[in-house]
Amino acid sequence: MKYSYYNHIVREGNVAILYNALQDAYMAVSGKLADAMELGDEHLPALELQHPKFYQQLQSNGYIVDDGFDEVNYYKNLVIQQRFSSNSYEIIINPTLDCNLRCWYCYEQHVAGSAMSDEMIERVIKHAQWKHSLEPYRRLTLGFFGGEPLLQPNVVAKIINGIAPFAMTNGIDMGLSFTTNGTQIDDGTLELLKCYKTTFQITIDGDRDKHNQVRFYKANRQGSYEQIMANIGRIASTLSDYSVVLRVNYDVHTLQRTAALIDDLAAIGTKHMHISLHKVWQVEQSTRWDDVFALVEYTRRQGIDVQFLSLAPSAHVCYADQRNEMLINYNGDVYKCTACDFSRSNAEGKLLPNGSIEWDAAKLWTRLTLQPPKICSACNFLPSCPGICSQNILEHGDSVCCTWGNDLSKEDYIIYNFNRYAFLQQRQQKQSTC
Repeated sequence: MKYSYYNHIVREGNVAILYNALQDAYMAVSGKLADAMELGDEHLPALELQHPKFYQQLQSNGYIVDDGFDEVNYYKNLVIQQRFSSNSYEIIINPTLDCNLRCWYCYEQHVAGSAMSDEMIERVIKHAQWKHSLEPYRRLTLGFFGGEPLLQPNVVAKIINGIAPFAMTNGIDMGLSFTTNGTQIDDGTLELLKCYKTTFQITIDGDRDKHNQVRFYKANRQGSYEQIMANIGRIASTLSDYSVVLRVNYDVHTLQRTAALIDDLAAIGTKHMHISLHKVWQVEQSTRWDDVFALVEYTRRQGIDVQFLSLAPSAHVCYADQRNEMLINYNGDVYKCTACDFSRSNAEGKLLPNGSIEWDAAKLWTRLTLQPPKICSACNFLPSCPGICSQNILEHGDSVCCTWGNDLSKEDYIIYNFNRYAFLQQRQQKQSTC
């Protein structure tokens, strides 16, 4: 037997956090047990003799593995299986590339008045059926992106209503997701979504005053905060099987003015609520980590989960790198990644009238066979690394920088995610007893 190549030990006073990147497993142990582990493989027999229960825990959770087990090769095979899995299918749709807000940091090129035609909607519906006839997937996710997808609620409704009967007939578990600015969520849309498990990602920029300075309506430059918060409340009061991820784009000023947002969310209800913190990448100011972690702690005290410094589960593969995922633009152009300019030159395929896709074979093959940069291949954190964006690798190759090139260490990530894991466990226990 031997210790896993992907083990990490992080000291915290008299205790230690054990983390295995391949299994995404955490364990809190005494400093003495951590000392015993650090003696190395040759002392494993003594550890088993002196601490048999602890040894068994280590073995069952992947901290100890067989001598002949090639973990690096095993991980690479997991990635291949995930990348080419046919169990589920994800279709992301841009009903429009128009948007009703004007946000200074938005990277997209909006197309005013754009909308998916009825003929293209029919192609999308046919595509879900065509794909299933080739590979009978068991789960289907319809994602709506844009632009602001709910500027075209009729397109959204026609696609959902067109695919749902087929999914039900074939025993397909169908879920929905919306990446939306949150301003256009009306009663008709919520009524439609009652039958489905639905995830919303809604962007918000701090408290009312800060948000309204950044995310305001094009037509009259009025802020959008009040409408978004009202719509989140309507989601909570109307739907039962849902989650709301509030993407908080922050700079140094936002961090100091976000507590009021957390209070507003707590007043709506925290059970299905998550905060996802993201620094505005166009801002070059250094992150004030004390402010970030103070906000995280305050948010958790209100019972809301915070997704930040996230580690990926083992063999995580970016949605864009999975064979069974694609994005259909309103005009029928097909892409793999949402974080790109939806220009004709960047398209990787075309949706045909019969529902099939005519892929640019070279582009598709390049993405699906993409390998990690050389700096990643021998890293003992690779299985749970958030990863370098594959779009970035395609554009820059091995010249990309390591994900850990910021002010925080791998140990910081492990401690944060261990605390988040403990928080979620406690919250689940509280909710189960209510």
